[in-house]
Amino acid sequence: MTYTQNKLINTNTLARLTSTSKSTWEKMRVERRGPRFIKVRNLVWYRWADIEIWMAAHEIKTEELV
Repeated sequence: MTYTQNKLINTNTLARLTSTSKSTWEKMRVERRGPRFIKVRNLVWYRWADIEIWMAAHEIKTEELV
């Protein structure tokens, strides 16, 4: 599945795409540790571009084994 930069996805979809639980993203959101999000009433949406930026900021680089 291909996502555009401005594509909005909900927490369920984000959890499915990242093979994590919905509660993981909910907890990170409450603790302000996750990616930026949009909240309208009780609906929460993430921009795919913001998810990519957040994941890139948490990338851990490893040394290549020779």
